[in-house]
Amino acid sequence: MNTVCATGLVLLAAVSVAQPVDLSGTIRNQQNLPVPGLEVELYGTGMIDTTDRQGTFLFFKPSSRVAESPESRFRPRIAGSSFFFSVPRDIAIVSISVFDLRGRAHTVISGKRYRKGEYRENIHFDAFPSSMLILELRCDSDVARYKVVKCRGMKKLIAVSRKEKDYTRGASPPGNRIIIRRGKKVESVVDLVSDQDFLSVRLDLVPVEVLSIALSEKNRTPADIGKHLGREPYDLSRYLRREGTEYEAWCSEFVSWVYRAGGYSLSPVDDPEWVIGTSRELRRWFRRRGRWISHQDPGWDCFVPSPGDYVRYNYRNKGGHSGIVLRVSHNGDTLYTVEGNVNTMVKLLRKTSWKDYNVHRIDGFGRMSGFDPDNR
Repeated sequence: MNTVCATGLVLLAAVSVAQPVDLSGTIRNQQNLPVPGLEVELYGTGMIDTTDRQGTFLFFKPSSRVAESPESRFRPRIAGSSFFFSVPRDIAIVSISVFDLRGRAHTVISGKRYRKGEYRENIHFDAFPSSMLILELRCDSDVARYKVVKCRGMKKLIAVSRKEKDYTRGASPPGNRIIIRRGKKVESVVDLVSDQDFLSVRLDLVPVEVLSIALSEKNRTPADIGKHLGREPYDLSRYLRREGTEYEAWCSEFVSWVYRAGGYSLSPVDDPEWVIGTSRELRRWFRRRGRWISHQDPGWDCFVPSPGDYVRYNYRNKGGHSGIVLRVSHNGDTLYTVEGNVNTMVKLLRKTSWKDYNVHRIDGFGRMSGFDPDNR
């Protein structure tokens, strides 16, 4: 499991844990491929994990009721790799263990005798790759467990109320919802049902801005595309070449422009040559990144493109043509696209039996779902 935050620790008092993992899940895109690097927050708990290469995240889900417990008497705190705690009675036998999210235990202290007072033990929390750990402190017959969450920037102790607290009224109780983010952008909010311990999420990870910008240019010519944008990359015409009074073929430039305007630039933002001006160059861009699906691939019959994906056509005697996928019908038979340079304008098109190459000449698709513009 990837570590969410590299430095710092947060210690949260936790209720008794009956099993190693209370909530786990996977996040996949519309091609059913795992999506790593998404930030998953368990609402109201301050706990965050990051999906690994299998798209997996893991949590201990807290109870909706936090009852009176012995944790408060131990007065725990963390400073660096030091764990401080207090022994509330004259003589006590203390054991301390640390569990990772898969239930593997590391014993720090086993059956050591302490007198009343405050003590410090060194625990190398960073040696554990998990973003969250469970620390168990046993003092004679009392058992207390704490969530240790690695958190960026600082070390602080978050106290949990010791009085019984009922979250059944009003706002969603802590742990009853997960929030999925990519960077600062919220991709999805998912409510959990009672006692749910596994969650599978399928996301369309292409920003809404990409599709909304493409759709807003419907029926416009190059001279008008982007005139209303009012920000970089501004109007499309400044990136096109003219042949007399007409613009050269501009379908691929339109695709590059839409992705950039929607925050999905295929080239670095500061690259002056960011426009990819031919369908062959666009196909090459996706191939180099392992994101190209050809009509000749073995899995073509089962492939379904996602909204925002790139589509390339290979027309006889006319070269290539570029467009952007809007959606595929529920029965999978009809493809809806938005394409530039169709009778000199941007048009919304529909193609039934779209996988028939002899009819529609679809060369393949470039997968944009899950693409991170900061990691090209």
